[in-house]
Amino acid sequence: TLGIVNAFATKTDTCTFMFGSLDTFNSASYRKFILDEETVRNVQAYIKPVDDLRDTTASLITRVGHHDTYIKNKDTLKNYRKEHHFPKFSHRMSHADYVKEHLSINDRLDKILKERLEAYEKPAIDKDKLKKLDAIRDKYL
Repeated sequence: TLGIVNAFATKTDTCTFMFGSLDTFNSASYRKFILDEETVRNVQAYIKPVDDLRDTTASLITRVGHHDTYIKNKDTLKNYRKEHHFPKFSHRMSHADYVKEHLSINDRLDKILKERLEAYEKPAIDKDKLKKLDAIRDKYL
C-alpha cells in the first residue's frame, strides 16, 4: 500500500511488481491480484480531493468526537450515497454480520475469482493471425 500511495502521489506512469506478483514476475497469485486491485482503488479514492465537505459534516465530526458514531445521524443517512468510493472486495458490514457470514478472506477471494473465470469470454482471433502463429510454432518446434 505504501508503494502504491507513493506511486500515485508522484503520478508515475508505471508500477512494476504489482498486480498479483509474489516477489518476482516468475510467481503470481490470482487472489493477490484481486487484493492488489482493491488496494489501488482504495488508494485512488484516498488521494482524490473531497469536493463536497459540507459545514454540517465538520461540525458533526466535532460534536460526535472519536468515541461515538456518526453513522446513524440524519446528515449521514441523507448524504452517505454520495460517497466517492465503495470497495468491491472489502466488506462494509457490521462485525456481527461478518461473523454470521463466516467466510474467510480466502473464501471471499475464491468466490470473486470463480465469478470472474466463469464470466471470461475468450477473445476472437483472426484466422490469418492464427495461421501466422502456427507457422512460427512449426518453425521453432
